[in-house]
Amino acid sequence: MTAIDRRTLLKLVAAGAGGAVLGESTATEETTPAAAATARTATTTDRSLSEKIADHVVRARFEDLPAEVIQKAKEQIVFFFGRAFEGAFTDDGRQMRRVVAKSAPDGETAAVIGHRLRLSPSDAAFANSTLFGGKDDVLAYADIHAGLITLPTALAIGEARRVSGRELILALVLGYEVLGRLGRASLGWTAPQPRRSTNIFGGYGPVTVAGRLLKLDPGRMAHAIGAGAHLCMGIAEGSMMDHYYSLIARNGTFAAQLVEAGAVCYSRTTLEGELGLYRSFFGEVPPGLPKLLEQFDYREILSAVQKRYSGTGHNTTPIEMFADEMGKAGLTMQQVAKIHAVLPAKGSPVREAELSSRGPYDPPQRAHSSLTYCLARVLLDGGIKLPHFDDLSIVNDADVARVMQKIDIAFEPGHGPRWARVAIHTTDGRKLERESDLFTFKFPPDAWGEWLAASGKRLLTPDQLAQLLDLISNLERVDDVSRVLAAATPTRAVELP
Repeated sequence: MTAIDRRTLLKLVAAGAGGAVLGESTATEETTPAAAATARTATTTDRSLSEKIADHVVRARFEDLPAEVIQKAKEQIVFFFGRAFEGAFTDDGRQMRRVVAKSAPDGETAAVIGHRLRLSPSDAAFANSTLFGGKDDVLAYADIHAGLITLPTALAIGEARRVSGRELILALVLGYEVLGRLGRASLGWTAPQPRRSTNIFGGYGPVTVAGRLLKLDPGRMAHAIGAGAHLCMGIAEGSMMDHYYSLIARNGTFAAQLVEAGAVCYSRTTLEGELGLYRSFFGEVPPGLPKLLEQFDYREILSAVQKRYSGTGHNTTPIEMFADEMGKAGLTMQQVAKIHAVLPAKGSPVREAELSSRGPYDPPQRAHSSLTYCLARVLLDGGIKLPHFDDLSIVNDADVARVMQKIDIAFEPGHGPRWARVAIHTTDGRKLERESDLFTFKFPPDAWGEWLAASGKRLLTPDQLAQLLDLISNLERVDDVSRVLAAATPTRAVELP
């Protein structure tokens, strides 16, 4: 099956699966809009930015990927599989199972990690993105949560089309590449109406991945990229709804399938046009954007920072740096008199207030965006204790409120988005200070097995976990990625909440 059949397409559109109406066909059977648009793209010399991206995506080769990029892609996959096993036991996982139970697969299907479910590729992308949850990754310099909106699409389309591990790695790297370059040109928090960058650019990740795996030609790939501008542009009011990222993954997957079936996005200038993406959100097209899109080096994925705990990626550097310094100095909570942390200025008073908040936190999830709370949590626990970070029942405890009085947060202009400086003042008069543009926890291959088993052992047998680790570790030699998903499918019924 190489395209969505009419029955499936109508059923999915009726269910609200698509994020936007991409175009209405008025051409004859002999000259479809997609075919005509492809011909125009092929002959024009004044290519739009979408067409330039499409050309890079279509022409990319696995052989051009640096070895460290291939290794990083596998590291991200291991990280998110571990997250999916954990996500199976969360409230979001339960909500996902309730909604997909009403979806009847038709035609190609794909698996849900850690479940005995078969869904349409777009629904599987939604389900797996949900399982990846809020503890995901973030592109350090583009400020975009890339993994949970690109990898679910890569797995879903990759399994449905039986692609190789090399193809999946390349598509995933391309998704990160497009998101990273678009996001680095203008950060969402610098917009006149500041918001998360994933609100603005997220749709471009899954359409890039799906378009590559669906083998769209350059013309149709440009239409898929253009369609990404119409998908799930989130508003900033009220933070974000639950399942927001998983809807991006679903709609991006679906949009690329629509383009494969013949839908078009008529404007060639959805990125740079007068009513296009950048002028709509930032008032202008960034001067550096065309240069960023001239050539891909496939290295954007190297800036992906994994988050081991709930919270915003803006806080990862100071949290990890503070925990590392505490451990090296052998400090206890009683030995710390004051902590002064400095983050890069965000340009948004609302965002800065969120990052420096002392509570009380209502709803309690807001604590995870507060660096004040997170540093207090590390200080109380004597390091990063993952279960405590995720425990919402203790965020407003009196002990936490007392420790937060030791912590001051300030903001300083002129730094990159992941820069931070942390000064620890001790009770014996010492000052321990560290500064870094990017500080993350290490996730080497010898830690991958333990990571997968932490929650995976509740769903899979030891042999399955070993097989899964081996397949991902050697993914470039796997001929069919459906083998990876099969290894992550329980062989027995598992009771889930």
